[in-house]
Amino acid sequence: MLKQIAQELAESVSRAIDCEVAIFDRDSIIVGASDLSRLGRFNQGSVEVIRTGKPLLHKPGYIEHMENTKPGHCFPLLLSGEVIGAVGIVGVKDEVKRYAQLVQSLSEIVMKEAMNQMTRISADYAHQELVRNIVNLEPTSMNQEILLRKGFEIGVDLRYAHIPVAVDLLNLPQTSEVRENGEESADLVRRLKNGNLLRRIDQIFSDVNDLCASTAGDKILILYAFGSSADEENALARVKEKCLRLRELFLEDGIEIMCGVGAVAGRLAELRDSCRSAWLVLSTAARLKKADSKMLQDQWIFCMQDFFIETVMADSRDNCMDWYQKRHLSRIFRQPDAAELIRTIRCWCESGFKYTKASEMLFIHRNTLMYRLKKIENICRVSSEEPREMIALHLAILRTILAAPPGRDPQNREKPAENG
Repeated sequence: MLKQIAQELAESVSRAIDCEVAIFDRDSIIVGASDLSRLGRFNQGSVEVIRTGKPLLHKPGYIEHMENTKPGHCFPLLLSGEVIGAVGIVGVKDEVKRYAQLVQSLSEIVMKEAMNQMTRISADYAHQELVRNIVNLEPTSMNQEILLRKGFEIGVDLRYAHIPVAVDLLNLPQTSEVRENGEESADLVRRLKNGNLLRRIDQIFSDVNDLCASTAGDKILILYAFGSSADEENALARVKEKCLRLRELFLEDGIEIMCGVGAVAGRLAELRDSCRSAWLVLSTAARLKKADSKMLQDQWIFCMQDFFIETVMADSRDNCMDWYQKRHLSRIFRQPDAAELIRTIRCWCESGFKYTKASEMLFIHRNTLMYRLKKIENICRVSSEEPREMIALHLAILRTILAAPPGRDPQNREKPAENG
C-alpha cells in the first residue's frame, strides 16, 4: 500500500517545505523520493529507525559509512501502532527540525486515509462480486444457499426482500489523468473513481442490507432491501423517493441520471430476474427517448409496473406481430410527418381516447388532432374510434421502434413489403 502512494506523497511534501524528501519501506528501500535518482535504492540510514520505531538525526560524520544516506532527519511511519516504513528529510538540523513532526503527522494521516480507501475498495469489490453472482444465479437450492452464506460473510442478509434499481450516469466526467506506470495503477484509479460514486449512493441507500455495485464505468446497480413489515406499494414509493434524493445529489456534481426500477423480489431467483428487468426497463426508455425526443422527455425514473407494455415490446422475441407490422406500418413510416403521426397514436391511446386531453398532450388544436386521426385511419386502415385497433397499432409501433438496431432510425430502415 505504501508503494502506491509514496512517490506522490514525497513530491507533495517536498514542494510544501522546499526540502528533499525520501520515503522508505520496511526493508529500507526508497519507494518515494523528490530526487528520482534515489528510487529503488537501499538506504542504510533508515534501518535503525524502522527497527526501533524511534527518530534519528543523521549528522554528516555519523553517516559517512552508510549506504545511500544523506544528512537530515529520519523518523518512523506508524499505522495502527505498527512501523510500516520511514520518512527522511534532507538538510541540516535547524532547517529540518521544525518540519519533522509536521511531515510525520501528514504522512501518517495520508497513509491512514489511503488504507481506509483501500479497505473500502475491498468492500466494494466484495459487494460487486455478490451482485454479479446474484445476476448470474442458476436457481438451484444449493446455489442459493451458497449465495446466502457469501452474503452473511460480508454482513448482508439476502433473505430480505429487495428491489433492484439500475442507474445510468448520463454525463459522467471521464478520468483525465492516469499515472503511466502499468495496468495496476489504471485499475486502481478506476476502482477509486467508482468507489467515490458508490460512497455517494451509500448516503441514500444506507441500510446494511442494501447492495450497490458498479457494473460498468457509467452504470450502477442498487439492490434496495426492505423489511417484511413494509408492503410492496410503500416499498416502491420509498425507492422512488430515494432515487429523487440520489438525483439531487448527483446534480450537485453536474451528473444527470436515469433509473430503471425492477419488481419486488422476495427470493434470490426472483431477484435475479428483477435485476434483468430493471436494466431492460432502463434501456427501453432510453431507446424510446432517442427515437422521439419529445417522448418521455421529462421522465428520468421508470418502474417495471408502470412501464410494463413498453418493456414487453422491447423483450419480445416472437414473430407473431410481423404480419401486422407489414400490413399496417409500411405506409405510416413512409409519410414525411411519420413522427407526428406516431406521437399522435401514442397520445390518443394514453389519453383514454379523449379529444381534449390528447390535444393538450400534443399541444395542438382539436381540429388538427381530428385531421391527423383521419389520416391515420386512411393510411393504416383502422378506426380511431376502436380502442382495440388503436392499441394494437400503438403496440406494433412500439415493437418496431424497439426492434430497430441501436443508433438506427426505425423510420429510415428498410420498409416491410406491403401486403394488401
